[in-house]
Amino acid sequence: MTSNSTLFTRTASEFVGSADRLAEEGKYVRGEMFVKAAKRFVRPGGKILDFGCGPGRIAVLLARAGFRVQGVDPAPGMLREAAAQDLTGLEVEFALIPEESPSLPSAGFDGVVCSSVIEYVPSATDLLAAFRDTLRPNGILLLSFANRLSLWRKHAKWRYPCAPHLALQRYIWNFRQVQAELRRAGFALLDGPSYFESPFDDKPFCGRLSRLAVIGMLGLVVARRLP
Repeated sequence: MTSNSTLFTRTASEFVGSADRLAEEGKYVRGEMFVKAAKRFVRPGGKILDFGCGPGRIAVLLARAGFRVQGVDPAPGMLREAAAQDLTGLEVEFALIPEESPSLPSAGFDGVVCSSVIEYVPSATDLLAAFRDTLRPNGILLLSFANRLSLWRKHAKWRYPCAPHLALQRYIWNFRQVQAELRRAGFALLDGPSYFESPFDDKPFCGRLSRLAVIGMLGLVVARRLP
């Protein structure tokens, strides 16, 4: 079976093309949502770990917003795309981590960004525990999760039954499941979920449809690490 890192390396240019096109058109909703949440909940100039940073588009947006960012990912192809950006004057760096049992940097981060990652990992419980360990007390977790309620997700799985990204996903949650997982890991929910990710995201008059719990394929929550 294809590993996560192999698949994401193979599709890195596809991810980059889509994200950059949306950014140029002012429609990169995912990036906008994470940056907006970081500005609201993470202290100005704080240190953020972007776990599973992919091609580094969100990491760079965060750095442009004044945060110090460390992006890590197990897919070499994604990191090549991340490093190819113009990083002049930005406090951002990228590093490769192993796909199996990745070790995170030592505690002290003000925030952790986890965008479209937790649904793929072997153990969501272990990953949330690692996030708790790498955050300072009262540090902030910005987490997207695969939305079980999404009708668009159900349509996509029916329309593309062999879609590799969907096939590799292990955790598809509703909001109550997300709350329970966060509580068990020692986090308190602060905000969300805010739903996004559907073909309606970049449509001027239909974007709000993606914000509905029954449409958006992903939900974004913000949580605080309890002392």
